[in-house]
Amino acid sequence: MILPDLLEPAARRDRFRRICDSLIRAPHEQGLAGVGTLSEKRLHAAIKAYLSEDTDYHEVGFPDRRFIADVKVDNEIYEVQTGDFAPLKPKIEYYLTSTDCTVTVVHPLTRTCWISYLDPLTGELSPRRRSPKSEKAENIFAKLYPLLPYLANPRFRLRLLLIEEYRIRYKNKTVRVGRKRTSRIERVPLSLFEEICLCTPADYLRFLPTEKLPVPFTAKDYAAATGIRGIHTYTALHALEALSLISRTGMVGRSRGYTPCEGHKP
Repeated sequence: MILPDLLEPAARRDRFRRICDSLIRAPHEQGLAGVGTLSEKRLHAAIKAYLSEDTDYHEVGFPDRRFIADVKVDNEIYEVQTGDFAPLKPKIEYYLTSTDCTVTVVHPLTRTCWISYLDPLTGELSPRRRSPKSEKAENIFAKLYPLLPYLANPRFRLRLLLIEEYRIRYKNKTVRVGRKRTSRIERVPLSLFEEICLCTPADYLRFLPTEKLPVPFTAKDYAAATGIRGIHTYTALHALEALSLISRTGMVGRSRGYTPCEGHKP
């Protein structure tokens, strides 16, 4: 079995596309949900297969049977999370306190998205169109808050997959899924553009543009320099604090001040 880590970027992209093509052609043979099931299983299954094409490494349990890892290869656990991170928190806590495994959370971000709408009355599917929205690495802070306590743990990793996907939505209709209402039916992965691995505090320096920041800087300064805005600005700052990349200083006017830690100052 070859992990994607051992492949060159072009080979990784080829592998991801091949797996996606396979799942699109034969979804039912894979035991996957089809259109109309309100499931994200195609996306989840594609990422699991990308991490390990050998299904013997999928859905691996532990002696106490408390949790099942999406993918486990030797002492490496991979958890694929396509939605919010809050439900994942008990698993990560268990892995980091009750095992000696390295834990990697793998999360897709949609750089390019195509959308079609399904008419629930006629079954007609509209031609696909490209969404103007595009995610980048900074979008991870919209979901990262539940995992902040684990960022500084040397056995915790975060792996972002910037992908192209095709979304199918209901036309003029929403349905209830858990406590939320959604119009989304399915997310179909198409290709992989880039992987970003956040394994050490130094990897998070991409989110600390010291050359654009005054010293000390405020949350407003940080938002202007990075484009990470609203409540997500503070999630990013909390993350950088947890990783000892920045520290709080005194007040700057009426706002809290931050300064890069030694070694990360401009």
